[in-house]
Amino acid sequence: MLKIKKSAFFILIASFLLARLGGWEIPHLMFYMVLGVIIVSFLWSGRITKKVSAYQRIEQRDYYVDEKFEVDSYIDNDSLLPIPHIEIIDRTEELVSGEMAKPTITSLFPMEREIIHKDITAKYRGLYNLGPIDIEISDALGILTRKRRIYSDTYFKVYPRIHNIEKINLKSMQSYGTLTTKQKTFEDNTIVSDIRKYSPGDSIKRIHWKVSAKKGDLLIKNYEMTGSAATYIFLDFKKNCYKGENIRDLEEKAIEAASSTISYLLNNSVSIEMYINSASAYYTKGRDIKELVNFMDILCEIKTDGNKTMKDVLEKRIRLISKGSSVIVITGAINEEEAVIYGSIKNMGYDIILIYVGDFQIKEEIKKTINNYNVKINVINSHSDIKGVLESI
Repeated sequence: MLKIKKSAFFILIASFLLARLGGWEIPHLMFYMVLGVIIVSFLWSGRITKKVSAYQRIEQRDYYVDEKFEVDSYIDNDSLLPIPHIEIIDRTEELVSGEMAKPTITSLFPMEREIIHKDITAKYRGLYNLGPIDIEISDALGILTRKRRIYSDTYFKVYPRIHNIEKINLKSMQSYGTLTTKQKTFEDNTIVSDIRKYSPGDSIKRIHWKVSAKKGDLLIKNYEMTGSAATYIFLDFKKNCYKGENIRDLEEKAIEAASSTISYLLNNSVSIEMYINSASAYYTKGRDIKELVNFMDILCEIKTDGNKTMKDVLEKRIRLISKGSSVIVITGAINEEEAVIYGSIKNMGYDIILIYVGDFQIKEEIKKTINNYNVKINVINSHSDIKGVLESI
């Protein structure tokens, strides 16, 4: 993108008119000098803008919300011409923290490098790539400015925050007790539920030797649980589900409620199945803390772009859930139909936990409907202490 100051055009036009009307040598000289400066600036800036390169570095690991990470940006002037004025803006900070990025203003000699170091605190989970870097190059007189955007192919993940939950009162856990991986009485060794990769600490007796030999990698058998606690988490990510001035913060709160609950349950070896109604329906399950990363990868990437309502999802899935299980619904919108569905699930013999995430009050008639079914609404707003809300369930 090229931008020329209007004042330069005015000076050029004025000197041209003066030369035409006056007819003197000095006005002509002034006109050619102004025109020459503009031409030189045009060619100079065009050359050095093409010759500026940039790349960025970050430690290759997974990050969490509220964690600080370091980004190093390297800006190189690969031209034999100096850059009298360059403004550099790294947009990474805006995407990850929501803060306005501050520019770095400097000059670069031929073949010189500028290194910019930034400490950024992640505020929002997601899958990001570094940058882009916006550069703005001006000549010494500030007559002509060129802009260029340089993209990076370096990606990194920011996982949602996990709150250290000490206790969540689920009836399914009370019925069966807290399980550990050593309590084999809850596994039916005649029924294999799925197969996963071997992890350090897994029993050799659980290795599926036949499949491992075919795949060339050690694989472990997971058995069906016959008496274990089961929890089903439904996370509402329908389009426009979360409303108000703090939409992005509310989405983060919903994700944090889900990730913290999942971490607590997996630490207590409770079997979990998670459904998310975003544009692509997500489903995953697990029952060991080693499988937390599978849930976190999904929670890291999902967006509120679903088309199905929570009513549609529950009506389809509830028939597949064993009676006595806990059903946790995390949503930012509740209408009258959904209130009736939640109550019906309660009457069918499920332990239903309703978590409403929003800054707006739920309508009184909807509250009344839900209360009539003896279902408690746990409210999280943009300023709530998630740990306190979850432990009060």
